[in-house]
Amino acid sequence: MDENGVIYEFYTVNQDGSFTVKSPIVSSTLKNAVRQTDFQITDHFMYDDYIFTIIEHESDNSTAKDITVEQSNIKDALKQDGYESTVSVKRHVETDGDTSDDEEVTDYGNIVNTSKGPAYVYAEGNTTFKGQLLTGKNAGEEITLPDPYDLAFTADYILYIDFDKGYYFANEIGEDVLRRLDIASGEPLYDGADDKTIGVAEGINAVMKADEDSLFIMGEDENNNPVVQVISYDLELRDALAYTGDNEDGLYGFYYVDKNTFMSIEDHEYQRKTKMKLSFSTYVTNN
Repeated sequence: MDENGVIYEFYTVNQDGSFTVKSPIVSSTLKNAVRQTDFQITDHFMYDDYIFTIIEHESDNSTAKDITVEQSNIKDALKQDGYESTVSVKRHVETDGDTSDDEEVTDYGNIVNTSKGPAYVYAEGNTTFKGQLLTGKNAGEEITLPDPYDLAFTADYILYIDFDKGYYFANEIGEDVLRRLDIASGEPLYDGADDKTIGVAEGINAVMKADEDSLFIMGEDENNNPVVQVISYDLELRDALAYTGDNEDGLYGFYYVDKNTFMSIEDHEYQRKTKMKLSFSTYVTNN
């Protein structure tokens, strides 16, 4: 961000790989801040035509934080020079003794993809998550997710919520595995006596619904190559899209475009000049 509160800039990519600034997005919170150094952008999330930004502001006595969630409409921003974001959520958090067991609060919330659109989700104590939906006709609708066994730990580990099927999916802290939890009870999916889990990609950057009973998991493999996994709601691996070349920081992706199509961007040399090569892959189901 800069002194004018600009938090994002859109660029057009030219054929020679250079960029041209198209349109800046100004944070309504930071634009009017007396001291911008007191604010910190802790997360951002893209969903369809929106960018969501979480901004934290710590009080002078360091015993509370103000959390602001802003949203920006990308289509509207591209039509304007100096688009200003709007505030979706404002939340005041006492950082000393705010939880039921008087432990310091460490979960200030995360933007999570759901079957009803993006939601802001945060932990309330150790066994419950609260939040609200952010867009469309469901905007402002409050949500509650029970977690009686403290399996999701913080909202950062909640990856997707399907209200239609009644499940939410969470990553395990310190492990690259996925769990399915019941929205009504918080009970996990079991495999005999134990929780059923499945290994998933490292560094997960996006999770989206693939079809009626499976998810796209986008992340990296053990060699830092981009990968997309198709995981069923029963936690079985159905398919995967992976880059098998020698990636030395020259490949970026995979990025979800639309209609089960993914884009990757690769540095590409053409006539001794560095170009950008865009590749598209589409996942086709038999449903």
